[in-house]
Amino acid sequence: MSKIKVLFVLPSLRGGGAERVILTLLKGLDVSKFQSELVLLEKTGNYVEDLLKNLKVYALNKKKARFAIFSLARFLTYQRPKILFTTLPQINALGYLSLKISHSKPFWIIRRANYEPPQILPFLTKFFLKKSYQKADKIVCVSKGLAKDLAKYWHISEKKINVIPNPIDIDNIQNLAKSRINHPWFYSQTPIIVAVGRLTGQKGFSFLIKAFSQVLSQFKAKLVILGQGPEKETLEQLTREFRVEREVEFLGFQNNPYPYIARAQVFVLSSLWEGFPNVLVEAMACGVPVVATDCPFGPREILEDGKYGLLVPPANEEALAKAILKILESPQLAKDFSEKAKERVKNFAKEKVIKEYENLFLEVFQKKNVQN
Repeated sequence: MSKIKVLFVLPSLRGGGAERVILTLLKGLDVSKFQSELVLLEKTGNYVEDLLKNLKVYALNKKKARFAIFSLARFLTYQRPKILFTTLPQINALGYLSLKISHSKPFWIIRRANYEPPQILPFLTKFFLKKSYQKADKIVCVSKGLAKDLAKYWHISEKKINVIPNPIDIDNIQNLAKSRINHPWFYSQTPIIVAVGRLTGQKGFSFLIKAFSQVLSQFKAKLVILGQGPEKETLEQLTREFRVEREVEFLGFQNNPYPYIARAQVFVLSSLWEGFPNVLVEAMACGVPVVATDCPFGPREILEDGKYGLLVPPANEEALAKAILKILESPQLAKDFSEKAKERVKNFAKEKVIKEYENLFLEVFQKKNVQN
């Protein structure tokens, strides 16, 4: 059997969960069965240096997806991949419009990685998302909650939906976690709470800061937030309002966040919504006890209803503070969660997940050949 050409499309290789997942697939897919190629709107970003040297990478040199419609359509016509794989709303819309005018008809797989709250979606985004989901041959949802939402809210047939979690490179994470970091807090006796994510409203950091102020009234601790984003100034102002600015550090985006996570006493996911929060599983791989909001979707599935970490209602600083204190004040509970977490993450090991993707690609390729 000749190799199956799989074309992945991304806007760029800037730091993000989607980019890391695609890179993991590109590196891990069986080269004897699959010919993987990558199309980028722009060849920029933190992860460019992580690309395999022998990987074919094409840059359309377009800043926006809407300017790349004809470029991608021409590319599909001439390259004729067997499978087109897209993720992220703007790239799914690009895939939909490009396929409309391309002479190539690959089997189209969309990866749905995040929950899109209907009330915040602009009309055009919602319109093209629905069109994309309807036209796609298969949709991979990264959690069962996302799959149920897709079937219910977007009225997509369950036959088109596969649930495959994000791949986690456990060995790599644990090795990177051993790296040294130059920050005095991580070498003191004061417990540290760590959170990671873009500084946006979705991540709920304002609730975390308010919860942390409550924690400080009972327990001496520090809070470190890794990530960058538009809400940085607002969040810094909030630390001043609650008089915790001396106990909170914003350390920006870190190419290697794992040493910070691994040296924390508690990892907190305070999101209002997710799809499959990679960083939660990565924290568990580092052996850190976790507190997570029971937001749509992912944390409840990952933590199995609280078996592997504490779940709290989203947007509830009181509940968040109590959960953080519960772990800080109970070394035995923290140890139990730490040990259980390392076992749980094996379910998301990259080798297992990549195999699921390979099986899906083989299944759809065979199906397309039968249809033809």
